[in-house]
Amino acid sequence: MIHWMRNEPLEETVERLSQCGHDALEINGAPDQYDGAVVADLLGRHDLAMWGAVTLMEHAGRDMLHPDPSVRRGTQAYLEDTVDLISDVGGQVPWCAALTSRAARARRPPAFWTSPPTSV
Repeated sequence: MIHWMRNEPLEETVERLSQCGHDALEINGAPDQYDGAVVADLLGRHDLAMWGAVTLMEHAGRDMLHPDPSVRRGTQAYLEDTVDLISDVGGQVPWCAALTSRAARARRPPAFWTSPPTSV
């Protein structure tokens, strides 16, 4: 089950998932908001595991393709901190939502997808 799509405190999500019989969850990739030891303790008290975390690439100017090296370094540091959070809590999967990134927004569909055929 995922937590990152709900606007509620992690404690509420964990309590609800535990009551519903889930065994693991995915959290926000927000290492600045979570203390790994606190999250691990919370999950342990409810017999839940952390599956992983989804990176939030559309926030805080994160962009691995940005022309400014300092923006790329900041994004890389965020990704590394997210992986550390996942590891600290015993999770295994960092998920980078590529469709929310600048690269996905910059893609253009090929012309043959957007133009009607001129002959058959």
